[in-house]
Amino acid sequence: MIGIDELWGGTISGVDLNLAEHRCAFVVDTLTAGVRQVYRLTFTGVTSFSFSDELSDSWAYVELTEIRTNSTLSGQTVTDLVFWNEPAGCQVVAAGLSIEALKEDDLGKSG
Repeated sequence: MIGIDELWGGTISGVDLNLAEHRCAFVVDTLTAGVRQVYRLTFTGVTSFSFSDELSDSWAYVELTEIRTNSTLSGQTVTDLVFWNEPAGCQVVAAGLSIEALKEDDLGKSG
């Protein structure tokens, strides 16, 4: 089973926010010991999505510096994704989340 720790230090190369389906997916590209792996982090049953950054400057790329999850009393998962350093990042509140390793054939396909 793939855990969120696999995503730390990766580069976010895509985001798919589907409002009608209450779904959000991030594509995270990682490089560990010279081996490239791409993951899709998908949130389902999304009830809240927020992005924050105190600076309005563009980034050359988006580093996922940190990711952490907590559960609420109602059973939802609150996930904080930190880009570079806090407070830059996203927070997603959802019913569930999944992480899948993508194969070369899957790259370019949306969530």
